[in-house]
Amino acid sequence: MSLKISSDSNFEIWTGEHWQSYLRVPGDDKNSGSFSLYLTDYSTFGSGVLVLINIPEISSLTGVYTDNTKLSSFILNKIVSKTVDYPFPEEMKIYDSDILRFEDSNGEISWRIMHSQNEIIAKWSNFKDPFFHSGGPQNQKGQSVLSSLLVFAKNSSIQVNKRFIKGIPYDRATWTRTTGSAQSSCVIAFSEIIKIVDQN
Repeated sequence: MSLKISSDSNFEIWTGEHWQSYLRVPGDDKNSGSFSLYLTDYSTFGSGVLVLINIPEISSLTGVYTDNTKLSSFILNKIVSKTVDYPFPEEMKIYDSDILRFEDSNGEISWRIMHSQNEIIAKWSNFKDPFFHSGGPQNQKGQSVLSSLLVFAKNSSIQVNKRFIKGIPYDRATWTRTTGSAQSSCVIAFSEIIKIVDQN
């Protein structure tokens, strides 16, 4: 959900889910695959899903995939552009796509993106106990997370046309300020509430 608190307010609120799968080959300092998905149940632009994908070895797939192009502009301009330390190019093509979530009996949860002749699947499994994030300070771009329920995954993968992208989850030190220690680069933020302050 996204909403303006009042006509004269200088900030907006977004709520939804944020799924991340960042993979690296052990020893490397750059991601071999980055998958970041925003699920919005309701907004002034409708509901929908937006996925940012960056796979250096298949650069032609780098882009923004969505089932609601009107919503994608809001997510990109109000949330993604104000996020610090994001492993995606500033300019990416936007692709109208079919996006589906599914899970199996073993507790593995997946998202599938279909565009043209390409199928991209990201999976998460082997979850740690949930961590409730009660909010943090506003970053220099005017964004702050007010609350979220974080579920870190020990296992995650990204497939392109049934071929696994190399790399595994790794510990990200950036989570230290939120949880007190480094955490997995693959995480699901449920019931996330983000405040976006207009700095213009």
